[in-house]
Amino acid sequence: MKRNGIYSGEISDRGIPHGQGLLRFYNGDIYDGPFCHGEMHGDGAIFQFSDHNMEYRGDYRHNLKHGSGELIGIYKGSFQFDKPHGFGIQFKQDKSVAYIGQWKNGKPCSPASNSPVYSDEESDGFTFQDIQFYDAHS
Repeated sequence: MKRNGIYSGEISDRGIPHGQGLLRFYNGDIYDGPFCHGEMHGDGAIFQFSDHNMEYRGDYRHNLKHGSGELIGIYKGSFQFDKPHGFGIQFKQDKSVAYIGQWKNGKPCSPASNSPVYSDEESDGFTFQDIQFYDAHS
């Protein structure tokens, strides 16, 4: 899905975003970071989600969260294709740790089997079914 906004920053000789820039989407989201050939692409980006009051700080590849990053107050660790994947830490609303370990395609994995963990047990109102990661591009 293509999203529109207002861009300010470095451009290529073809007139597309390339280098450091700021993109203010019409829905209120803001991306501040590196661009490569018109895509959000590079390390050390900041993405502010207007409708979820969240912020992502980390790496982007081809318009997706990919590499090392943090959804502030929610998750810190590795991302692959816009989802937690690899080692990461999930936090509860009170900032205590909900889960530490491996993730696969956005789901926490059990240490022994490396398969997704699904638990109905609640701890301070949190269940693994409550995990929600918001797509910056929808």
